[in-house]
Amino acid sequence: MAAKIYPKTINGKEYYYLQYSTRQKIDSKDSGKTKGSGKSKIKTPTIYLGTAESIQNKLFSSPEPLEVDWREFGFVSAIYNTAVETGLVEILQQQIKGKRHGIENWKYFLLAIINRLQQATSKEKMGEWAAKTVLPEIMGFDPQKLNSKSFWYATDDVISQKELEKARKTEDSENDIFASIDDTVFQEIETSLVENILEKYELSPEIVLYDTTNFFTYFAPQTESELAHTGHNKAGRHNLRQIGLALCVDKQHGIPLYHQIYRGNCHDSKTFYEIILDMLSTLKEKLKLSKDLILIIDKGNNSEQNFKKLQNKIEWIGSLPLNNHKDLVEIPLDEYHAMFTSFTYYTVDRNVFGLDLKLVLTFTDSLYRKQKHSFYQSIEKFKIKIQNKWSEYKKTPRQVPSGIQTLLQQSSHKKYLTINCVNGKPEFIFCKENIIEYEKCWGKHILFGSNQTRESSNIIELYHSKDKVEKGFQLIKDVDLIRWMPMRHWTDSKIRAFAFCCVMSLILIRIMELKLEKEHFSMSPNVLKEELTDLKQIFLIYDKNNIKTKISTASSVQKKLSDIFNLHTFEKLLTVH
Repeated sequence: MAAKIYPKTINGKEYYYLQYSTRQKIDSKDSGKTKGSGKSKIKTPTIYLGTAESIQNKLFSSPEPLEVDWREFGFVSAIYNTAVETGLVEILQQQIKGKRHGIENWKYFLLAIINRLQQATSKEKMGEWAAKTVLPEIMGFDPQKLNSKSFWYATDDVISQKELEKARKTEDSENDIFASIDDTVFQEIETSLVENILEKYELSPEIVLYDTTNFFTYFAPQTESELAHTGHNKAGRHNLRQIGLALCVDKQHGIPLYHQIYRGNCHDSKTFYEIILDMLSTLKEKLKLSKDLILIIDKGNNSEQNFKKLQNKIEWIGSLPLNNHKDLVEIPLDEYHAMFTSFTYYTVDRNVFGLDLKLVLTFTDSLYRKQKHSFYQSIEKFKIKIQNKWSEYKKTPRQVPSGIQTLLQQSSHKKYLTINCVNGKPEFIFCKENIIEYEKCWGKHILFGSNQTRESSNIIELYHSKDKVEKGFQLIKDVDLIRWMPMRHWTDSKIRAFAFCCVMSLILIRIMELKLEKEHFSMSPNVLKEELTDLKQIFLIYDKNNIKTKISTASSVQKKLSDIFNLHTFEKLLTVH
């Protein structure tokens, strides 16, 4: 029978009920509607609906979901879009063949590259990370199949540890700073990618920056690695085995053009000697950069052999140690004959390492004050360290204890400070003559140019542009971005693959910066990541058959970023109503 809604007044208020009638068998065992199929009776259930106002609210208000879930959308999609736009995805597909666990090997590498920027997890946790992103849907893979073993096998298909060990038995790998690693595939991918970038974004680098850094490891002494060795560590962890990274980037945007990893115990100048010809071949012959290309290097790469290798192949600018040119340091500041921005400078031609170079001695007051402050601050910290050590002695010393003398001799302050014992307490005396001599170096640099006709001001300007390569190293080491350390790989072939992924990550984030710059949008990589990470794919779960997806509401800044990185394409793919 038809249902009906009727009102009922209770205590002056009107309420509504739904009433309908049904015929039901008296005996539940009976069935059928024909005569003789059993007695039945009419039942009229009544359902309370509420007041008119409450019924209206239920009709026109949205239901609350039972559960809300989310996945990472904004930043990972922007990185993937950049990888597609630069041609990295296509190059990986061409260069890295095969499958492991039903996933194409090139996807393992691309996922590792994106992961370094987005969260930098271990390979064992890669599946868990990927499942909380939109990447499985965009790239088409099962995140449950990702783990350290599947990544190891996929990487080994590209750069085999077994083949590396076989090659080392037939080659003189002990004298090879690159540990006999055949990384041809990675070099070809990098060169092809850079070629794409130069063409697509209409870049013509005329100045490139070269420098090296190193990364300490927590390798046990028994861990076999021809790459990881102890050496002078730039983070001061000299007791730990380390890996070296050489990097060449363009001056304007800091985009990596060439990289190589090398033994951790190899000096910068020797590394540069081994790299020069291959790097110049890549820059000039493969990438076809300007014939008038200028290379900016740091003083750690200086040597007579290196300069002879560079001669007649490229113009280069660098710096020299002040201690090796004391006569220039002694020149009074009032003889510095010119100024460029905040620099006063003195120019002289001189033969260094067998070549005639143009030397530019510079001074800046800000650097002088900074070095003076650092020097005396360091002295004060050392004095506190000595006083604390002194107070640990149970008996009051009558003379300077040998432990205190050892601390002084091991410190960088031994030339500028002496310690006496006066009435059982330490007395600190400055060595004024040595400090005055040292002070002559504060605020100064000696720069040089291989082209003696180049303007001194231009040499100063170009040399001080090398911060782009230093900032690249900072991004690679940044715990919130690429995060090289801790490196969770122990075999040399996998270390090489890991380094490749880190540099590819650096290339992508630099291109993302470039895209922002072209839109007159100034934003650091960390802020860019923060803004885009806020954009999530949201799941509104009403029941197992009713799930809606949407992208979280974007701010005006995020909308602009969505346009720049083409996130609307992915939003259409991922949004279901």
